[in-house]
Amino acid sequence: NPEIAVKYPGAKFVTTVYEEGLYIGYRYFDTFGVKPAFWFGDGFGYTTFTQEGVLEGRTVQVTVQNTGKVPGKEVVQIYVSLPEKKLEQPALRLAAFAKTRELRPGEKQTVTLHLSDSALQSYDTEDNAFVMEEGLVRIFLGETQIGQIKNEERTVFRKLSARLSPPVEVKEISKEDRNGTWPKGGKSRGVLDDVLPFSSDRSADGTQTEKEFPSPGRKITFPELAEDPDLLEAFVGQMSDDELARLSVGGATGWGAQDAGYAGQLYTGGSLEKYEIPSFYFADGNNGVNLTEPGVGFPVSANMCATWNEELMEREGRAIGTEARDRGVRCILAPAMNLHRNILGGRNAEYFSEDPYLAGRMAGRQCQGLEKAGVAACIKHFFANNAETMRNLNHSIMTERTARELYLGAFSYALETWMPATVMTSYNAANGMYPAAYPVLLREIFRTEMG
Repeated sequence: NPEIAVKYPGAKFVTTVYEEGLYIGYRYFDTFGVKPAFWFGDGFGYTTFTQEGVLEGRTVQVTVQNTGKVPGKEVVQIYVSLPEKKLEQPALRLAAFAKTRELRPGEKQTVTLHLSDSALQSYDTEDNAFVMEEGLVRIFLGETQIGQIKNEERTVFRKLSARLSPPVEVKEISKEDRNGTWPKGGKSRGVLDDVLPFSSDRSADGTQTEKEFPSPGRKITFPELAEDPDLLEAFVGQMSDDELARLSVGGATGWGAQDAGYAGQLYTGGSLEKYEIPSFYFADGNNGVNLTEPGVGFPVSANMCATWNEELMEREGRAIGTEARDRGVRCILAPAMNLHRNILGGRNAEYFSEDPYLAGRMAGRQCQGLEKAGVAACIKHFFANNAETMRNLNHSIMTERTARELYLGAFSYALETWMPATVMTSYNAANGMYPAAYPVLLREIFRTEMG
C-alpha cells in the first residue's frame, strides 16, 4: 500500500502475539490473585441490596431486595468455575447476568437466568470441538458459590474443523507454570513478514468454490425485488462483474467525511441506473449519528456497557437508529465490539468490555434497537482489532482456542442475541489471514458456523 509505505517507511508488519491467552481482564486478576484498582462488575450507587440465589439444574433464580433508603437498580451476575481435566480454565467466567427494575426501599424482585451451552463451553484444539469436561461446574452469584452441577461425562456441544491455527507456535501463560510461561513479548515486534507467513489458501478442504447465480433473461428492478425477495439470486445474476464490483465498493463520493459526513454510500449511477436501486448511505454511529452537522451525542459504549442494562442499551440503539433514519442514513456502522485486551487500547471507549459474553450481549441489544428503528446495524471489527496504532500493519497472532473463546466469542454472543444485517471486517490481519479476503473467516465461520 503506497500510503502505508510513506507513513511507515521500511515497515513490513507489526506482529502482536497474544501470549496472555485467555487471561485478559478479570480472568487474569481472579486466577493469579492480583488485586485490581476496580473489580470487574463493581459499581457505585446510592443504596444497598441483598441477593439470594437458588440453583435448579441450569436455571438460577435470584431474589434481590433493596435494603437502603433510596430507589435503585441492581445487577445480578452469575459466574462459573469449569472443571479442568484436559483444558486449563480461568478461575471464573461470566455466564449470565440481568438488571433489575428500579426497586423502592424494601422492595424485592426475583429474576430468572439460564446457563446456556455457549456460556459453559470451551474450545478443545485437539478435538476441534466446543466441549464441557466431566466434573463439577461450580456456580457463583457474584463471589458466593450457590451450587454446583455435576457433568457426568465429557460433553461435546459442536464439532468443527481446525480453521484458525496460528502461523507460528504461541506459548501462552499458564497458572500451572507462571514463571516458566510469563509473557516476554519476544515474538511481538515489527518486520516479521517473512517469519510469519500469510496463507494463500485457508479454506477447510483446500478448495474455494464460487456460487453460480442464474441470469433471469429479463431485467429485474429493485422495486420488483422488494416485492418478491425470491428474485434475489436472479437480480444478482443479471449484473455484470463490473456492475457488481462497482456496487460493492460503496464509494459514490469516496470514503471519508465529504459532503454531509457520510462514511460512504452505494454507487447506483452509470450502468446501474437501470436497476432502480435506491440511495443507501452509511454513517459511523456507536454513540450517535456521525455526520458533519450537529446531532445527539450518547454516552460512549464502555459507559453504556458498564450499566449491564440490556433494555437501556436497546433503547439507545433505537434512538440512534431513529435519528439516522430521519437523516437519510440507511446503515449505522456500529456497534464496535472488540475486547478491552489492554487498558491502553486506542478505541476502548468505543468498545464494550473485556468480557466476550457481556460485550456480545450488550452489542446485540444495540443492534436490535438500531434495526427496530429501521436502519441496518453493523458489528465490527472482525476480528482481533485490539490496537489502533498501525492497525493497517498489525498482525494478531493467537491460539485457536483463544480466538474462538474470546475474540470470535464476542461476535458469536452478539449473533445469538440479535442477527444484524451486516458485519465489518478489520484492517489488521489475524492468524495469517486478512479477514476481508478469506473464505474461511467469512463463509465458513460467519455464515456456516455462526449462521
